[in-house]
Amino acid sequence: MKLLKYMEECGFTVPTLANYLGVDRSLVHRWLHDGLLPSERHVILIYEKSGGRVRPDDLYSLPPLRPRRREAPADALP
Repeated sequence: MKLLKYMEECGFTVPTLANYLGVDRSLVHRWLHDGLLPSERHVILIYEKSGGRVRPDDLYSLPPLRPRRREAPADALP
């Protein structure tokens, strides 16, 4: 779930989420509005404090990821 959606469902504002996470509210504002990506420490904190509802991959705008096909070893080619 995206962080903003989590905030809406929990009734958090920027200041209340910042207080809940123990970070400065300007940091939360920058995550939400300025495109700042949370640090690894903050990603883990958000994940833990949200009970796993906001996952690390929810905090980044990544395309859908698929596993790469395994290539056959060179010596296995006909």
